[in-house]
This record gives sequence, C-alpha cells and structure tokens, in this order.
Amino acid sequence: MSPKRTFTWTVDHDQAFSNVKKALSSPPVLATFDPALPTVLQIDASRLFGVGYILLQDHGGGKFRLVQCGSRFLTDAETRYATIELELVAVRLKEISAFVFTAVWRAGKDLCIPDALSHAPVSYPTPEDSLLDTETHQSIRRLVTQPATDSLANPHQNDDMVLEELQTAARADPSYVQLVENVKKGFPNDRYTLHNALRPYWKIRDELYCDGDIVLHGARVVVPAVLRRRTLARLHDSHRGAEATKRRARQAVYWPGIDADIVNTTRHLLPPYVTSGTSSETWEYQYASARMEDPSSPVESSPSS
Repeated sequence: MSPKRTFTWTVDHDQAFSNVKKALSSPPVLATFDPALPTVLQIDASRLFGVGYILLQDHGGGKFRLVQCGSRFLTDAETRYATIELELVAVRLKEISAFVFTAVWRAGKDLCIPDALSHAPVSYPTPEDSLLDTETHQSIRRLVTQPATDSLANPHQNDDMVLEELQTAARADPSYVQLVENVKKGFPNDRYTLHNALRPYWKIRDELYCDGDIVLHGARVVVPAVLRRRTLARLHDSHRGAEATKRRARQAVYWPGIDADIVNTTRHLLPPYVTSGTSSETWEYQYASARMEDPSSPVESSPSS
C-alpha cells in the first residue's frame, strides 16, 4: 500500500474477505493420521521467538488435511543455534524416527502456517526438551567438529584432546575472544569500528555462530591463529596439491586468507623423504610441521580468501 497509488476494492477482494472470515469462524477439524497416506511435515524456526511445525496428509487430488501442529519457545542454548540447527529442533518436536522421509527445502512464502507458529509460539520448553537439547547439542558438536579435529590432530591425539586444545587456544587469543563477543552480541554497524584483525570477518558476519568459545562458519571451525600453521601442515599431509587441499579445508576449517595460505604451503613444501626407523605418516607430519614453523618460510594471510 502506498499513498501514491490508488487502491480499488473489487469483487475478488470481497470473496477473499468472506473466505477469511469463514475460515476464522470455522476451525478446521483435524484429520486422523493414516499411515497409508502421503505425509508432509512442514517446519520453520525463528531465532528470536521459537519453532513450529504442521503435519499434513494428502487425502487425494492434492487436498492436504491438517493432522497435528505445534510450537514452542526456544531454550537458552537454542537461542545461540544456527538457523539450520533450529530447523532440526523443529523437526524434533514431532517424533518421526520410525519413518523414512525426504528433506526438501521450501521458500518461506510457501510455509505460511509453520512460519506463523514459529513467530508466535504457545508452549514452553519442558525438562525433557532441555535434556534432549543437551544430547542434540553434543551430537551436532561431534558432527560439526569431527572434520576439524581430524585436520588439527597429530597421530597421537584423539578428538577430545584436540577439541580441548582448540578451546584453550581460542580463550588465549585476544582477537579470537573479541570475535566471539561480536558474534554473540552482534557486529557493529560500521566495519571500521572493528579491530583490524576482525575486519576480514565483516562480509561473513551473518554466517558466523558460536559453540561455547569456538566460532564456526557454516560447518567449518574458525581456527585460532596459533593453530593455523599446524592445520595447514595436516591439510597438506597427503601432498595432493593446492586445489585438493582447498577442497579438504572447505569441509572442515576456516580463517581469513586460508586459500592463499594453502597455496603458499603447497608451493613451499616438497614431498618428504622417509628416513629409516620412522613411519611414513609420522615423519611426514614432523617434516611438514617443522617447515611450517620455520620463520624462513613464512605463510602470509590475505583477507580476501
């Protein structure tokens, strides 16, 4: 609507208005669930409000009837989830583990009912929700951090040791601590008010989220500066070239300039020779680490990557 444009009420508007009044004054009768009918679960999530879902079944001719719907507010932990994680929480509201289903993305305009439910939830989280939230959080953390811990670990470390080392390095890095604070509280409106070390994150600020003291970019862990050289060495331990190493990194780890660092790493590291009495895997790791920590072969980051 705009004061510069004339609005004309037509017969079509009359009909639509009547249909809305009829719908509001005649609540739909829920259909009984039929395991033999095609079933659709639509979900939506709002980081500011909550999650919602509707369960529909096709009764023939493309006529879908409502079987069940629901919504609830977020738990404290869920308010820090990424949007995709919140949508999985919405799926969790309706128990579907006994069914085989296919996930399909739909535009928000096609999900009017779950969108409305997620923006106006009516239920509060139960103790069971909080417990399940903890279990889900741990599962998601394992799934997301597994590729990153593989990229950071040496042959003598397990995943828990690497994750602990990652958290320790994050807490000890002043720039990383500032990044965590900006991700949690929101970036400023002007990028030039940011510390120089954080400006390369400006373009992807809406894609960052936190898991405790760790920042993630999508499914990639943002690696603290002190661990980046070792990460580069581990990424390149198969000596498959720059492009293959970049593809491996894009599945697990991130920092500004990582692509340029990978190119420099693959350019300066030659395939190692194996000495007697030392396993190939261990020697390659030690060789790469030593070269990466050698000040004569610096790796310079470019903020554009």
